[in-house]
Amino acid sequence: MPNSTAAVPAPVVPFRSSFPVVPYLILPDLLLAIVLAFGLNFRFRLVFYTLFSYVCISGLLLTTGDRMQDYSIGSTRPPEAPMEPRPPKGVQSTLRFGPKDSPTKGKRQNRPQKYANSGEVWRELPGACSTLGGQFFTATHLLLFSEPLAQYRHREDKDEPRKRSFWRRALWTWCIVHSPRGIGWNYQVLSVPPRPLPCSKWAFIRSRILQVVKFYILMDIAQSYIRLNTLFTNPPPNASITSQGWLLQMISGAAWMTTPYAGMSMQYCLFAVASVGLGFSNPEDWPDTYGTWKHAYTVRNFWGKMGKVWRHGTMPAMPAPCMYGELEGA
Repeated sequence: MPNSTAAVPAPVVPFRSSFPVVPYLILPDLLLAIVLAFGLNFRFRLVFYTLFSYVCISGLLLTTGDRMQDYSIGSTRPPEAPMEPRPPKGVQSTLRFGPKDSPTKGKRQNRPQKYANSGEVWRELPGACSTLGGQFFTATHLLLFSEPLAQYRHREDKDEPRKRSFWRRALWTWCIVHSPRGIGWNYQVLSVPPRPLPCSKWAFIRSRILQVVKFYILMDIAQSYIRLNTLFTNPPPNASITSQGWLLQMISGAAWMTTPYAGMSMQYCLFAVASVGLGFSNPEDWPDTYGTWKHAYTVRNFWGKMGKVWRHGTMPAMPAPCMYGELEGA
């Protein structure tokens, strides 16, 4: 009879490299603006788009070491397997070998791999469209479905963008990349909240600093609840948000969505303070991040007027305000 007490071989633990910010976030962003500034024909734009897409998809397989940050950048993680720390150079991880009393002692069970099976990656992709997803869809729209130099104009443009020096064109296209709502541009989306009423620079700065404090407190309350709730910090196997009853289900959902809502609003207000304070833009160039809750009485209004109004045309894009060169805020 086979020995029923024999130890089960240790499972393969996926190794994931760390997420480098410069080659996956900063450099592609700058290269996209530069390529758009060249005004290349569609064939060359398609080649660059293919390489750009490869970088975005490759970034999904990396990790920052923190699940929340992974979700923020759009990185995926296998739901069942923890991340293995990188072993020292010349030392092989014991997690990929059988245990001491295993019949396979000293023999390699499986080669290192990023995931136990490829399906684990794609199951996570629905939540993998944050920062990296925003970059991908922005590049898709600007490279394949539009020609910014020919089609887009800012209200402060006093000359033809094609006639500017290359670096001025690059700054101009970089502002387009980071102006998903198109404030001040001829592609401004219809659901942008009303512009602030004319006011002094310092009155606007004070109001936005107060909003930063408000959103910080709101996010701190939401994060405190998340860290105290075991459903988020130490969930049991196959745990569901419905397992704690309908009341906590609503509170947990609200707390989870409050974090990106308050975080994005706080980031936007800080950019507004810096841009207006340094004289790059005017207060009226910075409408509110989101619409008012009174418009959220239907699903369409919630996403179209109150919620996700950050997009280039019909494509979603990473929310990030832009300072329009030395002229006006975009």
